Amino acid sequence: MPFFFKQWGEWAACEIEVLTEPPGRVIYPLDKSLQLREGRAYTVAKCDGLEFFKAGKKLAGHLLGGAVYHQYPVAAAVPAKAKETLSMTVINPVAPSPFHLADLA
Repeated sequence: MPFFFKQWGEWAACEIEVLTEPPGRVIYPLDKSLQLREGRAYTVAKCDGLEFFKAGKKLAGHLLGGAVYHQYPVAAAVPAKAKETLSMTVINPVAPSPFHLADLA
């Protein structure tokens, strides 16, 4: 089945190691392809026992299970009856407007 996965948003899953010495906490992204800037502070959060850091949309990326999913479903064919109805619909650009500018003033 075709599937399109746009992006994770700005949060990325990680593991956080708490150190007794500075810098204190170290973030290890679960997606090993993420390149964190050294010395930058990141906001961290926990949800349902998982740890996340606010990486930003560009860095968080759009990999899902290590793969990119940019597949689109095939468009359904338009039934002949619908095509016939569409071909009979005509818009006349020369037709007079039902609104008169004098009435709007």
